Amino acid sequence: MNVAILGAGPAGLTAAHEILSRTDWPVTIFEESDAVGGISRTVQHGRGRWDIGGHRFHTTHPRVQALWSDLLPHMQRVERKSSILHGGDLYDYPIKFTLGTLRKFGVRNAIEASLGLACARLRPRKEDTLENYFINSFGKPLYERFFRDYTKKLWGYSAANLPATWGRERTRGLSLKQLREGTGTAYSEFLYPRRGAGTMFTRLANKLAGMGCVFKRNTKITERPDFDLVFSSIPLTDLYPDLLLEYRDFILVGLLANGSAMEREQWIYVQDDHIEMGRIQLTHNWSRAMCPERGIACEYFCNEGDKLWSADDDWLIAFARIELRAIGMMGKHDEVYDPVVIRQKKAYPSYACGRAPIEEAHRRAKEDNIHLIGRNGRHVYANMDDAMLSAMEAVDEVLK
Repeated sequence: MNVAILGAGPAGLTAAHEILSRTDWPVTIFEESDAVGGISRTVQHGRGRWDIGGHRFHTTHPRVQALWSDLLPHMQRVERKSSILHGGDLYDYPIKFTLGTLRKFGVRNAIEASLGLACARLRPRKEDTLENYFINSFGKPLYERFFRDYTKKLWGYSAANLPATWGRERTRGLSLKQLREGTGTAYSEFLYPRRGAGTMFTRLANKLAGMGCVFKRNTKITERPDFDLVFSSIPLTDLYPDLLLEYRDFILVGLLANGSAMEREQWIYVQDDHIEMGRIQLTHNWSRAMCPERGIACEYFCNEGDKLWSADDDWLIAFARIELRAIGMMGKHDEVYDPVVIRQKKAYPSYACGRAPIEEAHRRAKEDNIHLIGRNGRHVYANMDDAMLSAMEAVDEVLK
């Protein structure tokens, strides 16, 4: 049984590992680029190391955890810390109604937020849009303050024009008790490879090569290859280009800066609508081995071919510095070195297209005897561990 796997991201590599560990079938992995890890890779540039989007190693799936532990048994533990930047103030995310939050909010805004959440519980809206989902989960005042503008940046659409699917998959509804106690998140720390998330998948790819896996890099697949068994984690539009599926693309502008870092966050979500930047990743707070001093990754969401995507690297670097100065995270004369711009196509599978084209792609794949796995392979906005689990379960199904 000859096996082809399309894509060398977390799901594709995991599927190969399952096949090679449990059968004697030969496996070939086809990868469009010359790197492994997909959007979970780590890029080395000068003195900095940059994750594409950043990935926390936390899972509730024992099989995934076992594979991580086998590959990298000594990952470091990192205290989870994310914030939302709004109006010049940083708020813990998930939102907590602590004394610090109240001081930044002001008593009136805090009362409005509490009343808004209580009203959403008493009179919930029909959850036919992402906006209504957010309002039901957080109340209208918190939605408008902390989620509306970031959502527009991420997806390129107002939440009022998006289905509720993404919200159900990526956020948790809050109660007044959770807001008071700050318990709206499932974990407070995570594991992380010292030299970046991509270390895990480089290690896995090396292990697969030692098990006899063949890698065909720089090879773009546009139709089902002639193999007995095919698993695909590549974007569905690569196989079925006539389908009207949508994606959001991603630009990372990485800057190394001198000076001590005051921020403790790994991520800062930039809610203010006058700032184009969507999120800031502070790589030194993931691991000190990622950069010598202060690593600031400015993340921009865009569409391939639009003005931002097409801008030249020097302009993007200068623009990121201007925006960092505007939000107080960089001084006018702060020195920056080893800047880098990394573009990632199809980073986020979008649900703006509705369910119909996604379901049609799955139907065609089933007819073509292609097993869909991973994030882009299934067109699901999944976390890294869920993508890997989907590969394990797909192999389980084949081997039944």
